[in-house]
Parts: sequence; C-alpha cells; structure tokens
Amino acid sequence: MSTQLKINSELISLSKQIDEIKDEKVISVLNRLLNIIEELHSENISLKEENQRLRDENNHLKRELGKPAILGNTRGLKKKV
Repeated sequence: MSTQLKINSELISLSKQIDEIKDEKVISVLNRLLNIIEELHSENISLKEENQRLRDENNHLKRELGKPAILGNTRGLKKKV
C-alpha cells in the first residue's frame, strides 16, 4: 500500500474516532487539526508532482544539448599515396 493511501485511510479512521468523542471543545480542536493535516497532505502531493515534472523537464533539457562535437587531431598526419 502506498504512503498516500495509508495517510488517507488514517485520516478517515481519525475522523470516525473524533465523532465518538463527547466533549465539543475537543471535537472542535481535533477537527480543525485534522483539516490542517488534510490541507498539508494535499499540498505535499501537489509539490511532489510538480517536483517530478521539473525533474523530468530538467532531464529532457539535459539530453537536448547532446555531446559536444570534438574533432580528432588530423594536423600532423600525412596521407600515403
């Protein structure tokens, strides 16, 4: 199971457990914290995707340059006829 799926299932589990709490203040605080965690998790996924796109683009651009054309030393060689 991927890390993202594990995190999503944990968040769902936490949300269900919060519903079982009786103290309204605690519920309110936990729900706010859970919302912040969900937002950060979503942002983290987006940043990872952007990072991968940039890595791919960087690798693509590196390959575009190719090898430099270096000519061999032909100055001192004479042809035999």
